[in-house]
Amino acid sequence: MNLEQLKKELSNPDPNVRVGVINNLLKIDFPQKTELLMWIAQNDVHPQIRAQARKIVDALQQKNAPQKQHTFCSTPEPEATLLKGTAGEKLWILKLFQEGKVQISKQMIRELIPLEPDPLILSALLKALGQFGDDTDFLLITKGLEHENSRVRANAIEALKPLSSSLTYDYVLPLLSDPDARVRANAVLFLFSKDEGKTFAVLEEMAHSDVINELESVIFTLEQIDDISVNDLLIYAEARLVDLKRSASADHAFKSSEIRKVKVAESDSADQPPSQDIPSAIERSQLPPEQSSKLLPEEIVLYFGCLDPDGGESSADTAARQWILVTDQRILFEALARVGSSNKEKFFQQPGSIQIAKVSYVGIPTSEVEEGCPQVGAAILLINSRGGQIALTIPTMEEAGCIQKVINGIISRR
Repeated sequence: MNLEQLKKELSNPDPNVRVGVINNLLKIDFPQKTELLMWIAQNDVHPQIRAQARKIVDALQQKNAPQKQHTFCSTPEPEATLLKGTAGEKLWILKLFQEGKVQISKQMIRELIPLEPDPLILSALLKALGQFGDDTDFLLITKGLEHENSRVRANAIEALKPLSSSLTYDYVLPLLSDPDARVRANAVLFLFSKDEGKTFAVLEEMAHSDVINELESVIFTLEQIDDISVNDLLIYAEARLVDLKRSASADHAFKSSEIRKVKVAESDSADQPPSQDIPSAIERSQLPPEQSSKLLPEEIVLYFGCLDPDGGESSADTAARQWILVTDQRILFEALARVGSSNKEKFFQQPGSIQIAKVSYVGIPTSEVEEGCPQVGAAILLINSRGGQIALTIPTMEEAGCIQKVINGIISRR
């Protein structure tokens, strides 16, 4: 598939297709790669795809940016880059500015906003202005509320937050009916304390949506509102999202010895070659709700398996009694486990979470069954970390080896 075909696929409604585009973009060298990935990071409707694209852009920019830009400086280079650099370089400098790692004249940011034609850079400039803007920037920011690009409109709302002008209400109010869910969400967050009635009506409408992306957006928005009055609506939206995802993944149930995979972009550093030891990520919608709820927003699921000795299935409708889940950051489990190095201690079913960064060794003893192991024919997976050693009971040697390979693959890339 050539570059033009890949660009066309970015408008495909299937998120798995768009994720496949990201994977293919990583294999192609072309001058606008960073800019195109940045566009995906800013505009894709799916939050996980946006987050994944942002990770890759950050990795590419850190790889290509001069080393001196990574430290705090007051030299004129950042400002020169904003004037003469490529789109990717400009976005990188504005990111460093927001992180406090470079200095840029506030007046320069103000002067560049009305002149910038690129919506990605314009949205980044507005976000930067939101860190120091005041009422004198009112007209400058409100022009962004009418921009054709949804990211610009959304960031313009955020840039209004430092302002005290009472006129902001009248300008943001029409955006409660914006066609873009992210813009509506930002408008709700901005106006909730000023007009709870109108904003709550918008939240209710979004919570009854049949579109997964819109439900994810309203759930994120409700979680940001520190008001007990939205709790019931949040619970309803979360339950509705689970039901929709169950329906969407009904024919993708997990079996005890099965790893279901979908293509996603590289989970961490984009400047490293793909590792054969790390599988493609697993779509969160394919996980049972109990396990999915335990994940952090940025975690990538690389393995999930049921450990029930009877080989029962687990899906979005059926919870596993024993399971193990491996992400790019943690090992989570509910399993027959033994803490400590003595094999005379008994195994008990217990939940646990181990940070991958703290794991020093993952192995399988020579004997498939250690003394005290409650399952005949099961394998023991030993995990050593800074917190000590834990032994997990895995139904088969084959599955234990698969889990060991996934974890070691993640460790080898750190």
